[in-house]
Amino acid sequence: MNRKKEKVTKINPKDNAKLIVQSIKEVAKNSELSLDRVIDIFQEAIEFVISRKIDPDAHIVIEANLEDSNFKVFNTNGIVVEDTYFDELTNEEKINESISFILVSDAKKVDENARVDDIFSIELDLTAFEQWLFTAIMHTFKQKISEIVRNNVFNKYSLLKNQVVSATITNKISAGYIFEIDDDKVSAFMPSHYATGNNLKIGSRHEVVIENVTKNTKQSQVVVSSKSVQLVKKKIIDAIPELQSKYLEIASIARIPGEKCKVAIRKTDDAEANDISEIGSVVGETGSRIFAITQELDGEKIEVIKYDDNIIQFIVNAMSPSKVICVKEFKISHKLRRFTVVVPDFQHSLAIGKNGSNVKLTADLTRSQLQILPYSAVLKDNNFQIEWNGNVKDHQELIDLKNEYMQRQQSRAYQNKWNSYSRPNNSFDSILQQFESDILELEKPYGVENEFIPRSKLKTAKIQPEIPKPASPLKQPATKSKPSNKPVNKQENKPNYSNYQSDSVENSYSFSNVNQKKFFDADSLFDSAVNEAISENELIDKQHLEEEGKKQDQKTPKVQVNSRTEENSESYIENEKQIKNFKSDDDLVKYTGVDDIDIDDFDF
Repeated sequence: MNRKKEKVTKINPKDNAKLIVQSIKEVAKNSELSLDRVIDIFQEAIEFVISRKIDPDAHIVIEANLEDSNFKVFNTNGIVVEDTYFDELTNEEKINESISFILVSDAKKVDENARVDDIFSIELDLTAFEQWLFTAIMHTFKQKISEIVRNNVFNKYSLLKNQVVSATITNKISAGYIFEIDDDKVSAFMPSHYATGNNLKIGSRHEVVIENVTKNTKQSQVVVSSKSVQLVKKKIIDAIPELQSKYLEIASIARIPGEKCKVAIRKTDDAEANDISEIGSVVGETGSRIFAITQELDGEKIEVIKYDDNIIQFIVNAMSPSKVICVKEFKISHKLRRFTVVVPDFQHSLAIGKNGSNVKLTADLTRSQLQILPYSAVLKDNNFQIEWNGNVKDHQELIDLKNEYMQRQQSRAYQNKWNSYSRPNNSFDSILQQFESDILELEKPYGVENEFIPRSKLKTAKIQPEIPKPASPLKQPATKSKPSNKPVNKQENKPNYSNYQSDSVENSYSFSNVNQKKFFDADSLFDSAVNEAISENELIDKQHLEEEGKKQDQKTPKVQVNSRTEENSESYIENEKQIKNFKSDDDLVKYTGVDDIDIDDFDF
């Protein structure tokens, strides 16, 4: 099998000098280092490679003029040798040895007093270096630059830990987002578990918090987050002048990123702070200030709490919006403080919060461990003595809160019911939805589910129609079924409201089988009624003809029928047809807009 020859791209030695000058300028610009500092690093790189690979005693000095793209490299620790020193060496050996040794004839061109074995400053020709040597020098140079840049980033941003900076998203990877800090274009990384919100798009600018800074890493040294409480703290301070003027201060913050945040505010020792309200200053008139901060946090709710030096009162305040009956402390150790919080029964779920959010935020805000108990559970414990030290002062106030809660629930239920009646419902789809719900309600037990029992199970006439009757949701005449000798099982006859199904799938006609559409099909209903009416009319005519035929076949002399009796018979048949045809009458098909008619009143 033929193997493809690998193409090896080699750098032309003649371009080495120009490439080095360009690299030095670019590195100085990108790393924010001075040109002199970059030249010193390049000098260290050359000396490091030569001392390890060729001459351990070499000492490299660079004289550079980067404006003209010219520079000179010297080994100030070279040695003068005889002119015959390089005669028996190969070309590669001559190049390497020329770094440390110089012929006496060449040395005298620079200094006439040069002698053999003198220490001499040898100018190195980088364009004559072998490719491996030049590559090693450039690799070492870049490595040293990277190390210095990492040290500078670490030294700068380690002092900015937990600070808020502005950064722009440059890329998204599976593990998170890549940011570029706007201040100095330093790369930063935000892991997915540190990100909140759905507005993190490439090119968008965000305020982030510096969570961590590492020194030795191949990835981004700076780790940022949008979940830190410091981000909320900065936004609140920037939006509230009283916090900037040192009249108020933030005592504590607890946050569930993207969901809710609790902030404890307290007054400072400033004399002018006595006339300032902690809650009102932060919330603002009609909640304008706190609403603006919530908008910046993508709708995250912020609850402002009044701080108190008394830990029990602080817990009572932090449990808002739930009322508190009693707070009792149970000391487990000197470091861990545990409190039992008693709340009204009807506010127990409110005190815990959705997925435990309220109790978690309260525990984080007060830096304590909490146990939430309802009032009824505490009454069963004879060893627990209620102290009524919360914001519910006595049993009478608890009863008043209960009554107020019940009235509020009744008012809300009445309002919801009224809204459901007053809500406009003019669309055809909404009408069909209401019609479908009514039909489903009729299918339930205590309704008309018997109307969907298969006709094969009902006691019918001997004459069977040639055309099969489709299921009709209209009420059919009740028929008596044969008594069954089987014992009745009450549990089997108990209706299942959640999953109602007929006994026979093949022979029964259920509403779900008739209507496979999303809404009830009114056209299908009327078509079914029309077909049934036509079929019943044919049966009436057929039955009448059979009866007339039987009378003619009888051998007995024909009885003279009164004309009035015959007229009544024909009138009876015609009336019966009209009653049956009521189902297919055009007026019924076109009938709409009246909701007080009851078809059950008609005797079919």
